[in-house]
Amino acid sequence: MLAGIVATSLLGACTTDPAAIRPSATDTPSLPADGQPNGEPRTVQLPRGRATVTYPVVALDPPTHTFSVKIDATGYPNLAVWFTTDYGAVLHVTPRTRRQADCPQTSGEMRCLFVFAQLEAQHAGDWVIHIRKRSAGASTVTMTVLFEPSPS
Repeated sequence: MLAGIVATSLLGACTTDPAAIRPSATDTPSLPADGQPNGEPRTVQLPRGRATVTYPVVALDPPTHTFSVKIDATGYPNLAVWFTTDYGAVLHVTPRTRRQADCPQTSGEMRCLFVFAQLEAQHAGDWVIHIRKRSAGASTVTMTVLFEPSPS
């Protein structure tokens, strides 16, 4: 699905390998009812062991906006992050956060920043962010998704 989309990542990576982030039967889903407003950080607690959290985010018009995903986490969790749109598209942010230069660890915390260009083929609307932890330790993860008007 992402093959027809130009997604440029500064400090980040995009993957088209859905097997790299496919949830497993041992994941623990969590669906908070309220969505994440644009640019507002959202903190989730991920317990020990595998865990998956999903929640809605409002995507502003992707053809006219760039977007970024910022991850701050305690410990050094191995996270896969992706979006699904309300019309079925899957947009990969990263298949993992471990062993990536874009996710440095300092003083027991991890920080990642993934910046994407305009997505000409995508539509505004309610998207769902998926955060899947595949590492053993518990972690507090703060995600910020920001859509900004593209520079003209």
